[in-house]
Amino acid sequence: SVAVRQFFEALSDKKLDFEVKAYGNGIGFWNGAQVVKSINNNEEKEYSTDRMDSVYLRLRRSEVFVDLNRKISLEINSFTDPVVSNIIIPTPELESLMKRYKLFKNDILSVLRTATIIQKLKLELNVLAGTYLDRENAKLVIDRLNKELDKLKIVVGPTSIKWTEVL
Repeated sequence: SVAVRQFFEALSDKKLDFEVKAYGNGIGFWNGAQVVKSINNNEEKEYSTDRMDSVYLRLRRSEVFVDLNRKISLEINSFTDPVVSNIIIPTPELESLMKRYKLFKNDILSVLRTATIIQKLKLELNVLAGTYLDRENAKLVIDRLNKELDKLKIVVGPTSIKWTEVL
């Protein structure tokens, strides 16, 4: 709760720029220290070991970074393991996007995960602002947060898509 209060305090300072980025990175790659977007999108047909093996498990990652320095930076990332996803694409728009930009099901899966995180984060932070802040500051923080999140697009492959169009 201390970190959330610091985030709200920074958001209430109108002089600080606020930047939000979101990525549906698709297949992840372990670089020895962290998961990064895989350069080659080679999908595997099946798991070579148990699907819960750490080799695969550490690649299925979603993360939220908040940096409060000279500006407020919020970044949401999602990665998948390299095994072909069995996800059913929920909308014709996403199906069309996949074909147009030659995206994999893993790319769409990570977009859906990122969009869900944004949706849940928005909901939770709106509730917490009302809990932690007085009415005037809560309105200011909620309005600023929602304004940035509502226009946010998730970067996926060579394109981006508005997160509100995904869910």
